[in-house]
Amino acid sequence: WSVARVRITEQELEQRLLAACNCLRGPVDPTDYKAYIFPLLFLKRISDYWDWEYARALDAFDGDSIKKLEAPDPIVFRTTDPAGNLIGFTANRLRYGLKLQSYISALSVTYGVLDDVDVNVLVPVIETNLDVGVHSQQVAIAGSDSDFGRSMLAPLSGSTHGTAVGVGDIQLRLKYRLSNTGPIRSAAGLQLRLPAGDENDFHGTGSFEASPFLYASTLLRSRVEAFANAGVDLRADSVERSEARYGLGVDVDVTRRLGVALAFLGRSEFERCADEVTFLHLTPSGPALRPLLGIDFGRKDFADLSFGTRAVIWRDVILFADGIFALNDDGLRNRTVIPTVGVEGAF
Repeated sequence: WSVARVRITEQELEQRLLAACNCLRGPVDPTDYKAYIFPLLFLKRISDYWDWEYARALDAFDGDSIKKLEAPDPIVFRTTDPAGNLIGFTANRLRYGLKLQSYISALSVTYGVLDDVDVNVLVPVIETNLDVGVHSQQVAIAGSDSDFGRSMLAPLSGSTHGTAVGVGDIQLRLKYRLSNTGPIRSAAGLQLRLPAGDENDFHGTGSFEASPFLYASTLLRSRVEAFANAGVDLRADSVERSEARYGLGVDVDVTRRLGVALAFLGRSEFERCADEVTFLHLTPSGPALRPLLGIDFGRKDFADLSFGTRAVIWRDVILFADGIFALNDDGLRNRTVIPTVGVEGAF
């Protein structure tokens, strides 16, 4: 085989792996799930509250475990001397194991500016743990003439761990109640995300975002209320990488002090950074560009089920707990339930 394109070094691959992880995650910050949980809380209440989201562990991408990511063909590296002159190329089989876990605490304050206007500020503090393991084995080698021949070496392996704690992206929300009478109650909202979180530590998206939303709800029975919302997350740095968000669900007051909610939540990306994570691999038919570790980085559609309960524990103090479960395999996902618990108090 002959090679005509420029190759990357192992150091360059390492530098781009974190960028690939950010691409896997997509443009949504972990704290965004709060915007989906109990949408009626944002419509109905003026409150100050604390909430905590625990153990958001991401363990699968497109249904495949990220603990064992491996491309079907070896990746091509270039080798250089200390002066940077090209010596030749190697083809290595790579297998990576990734584990990304976030623990999020957030303070959210909502203030009723007018009877029909609420303003909300959410400040998250995020602890992120990233574990990376790698297994590499050289299977072919070529000189500067790019003519590959079989060359099997003993496999090498290694691992690294990193932990970072910091403030995530700060979110400002404005809600205006359009109608509070008649069969349908509605509101318009605008959410602004300020890029306060460090993108390299997975604490933020690294981009300013504006998200206009519409909310609607209606009473089906005296204690049963259906709700829906729809909006668009618009990224300032790359509008084509924005995404649509939508939700549909029901809220039931079991008693005066206990309620439950069930909702379908969806997200649809416009585009994804697919071209940023392709590398040259040594295929049976010759060198060819393939996605990193065989992963499809194309646009994704996400479908989730949100469920939870809330209980009045004292006067205007409410305890709530709920979870989100992935209904499909698209993108970087958790294959179990993502839990959230919190306390809300109205003043």
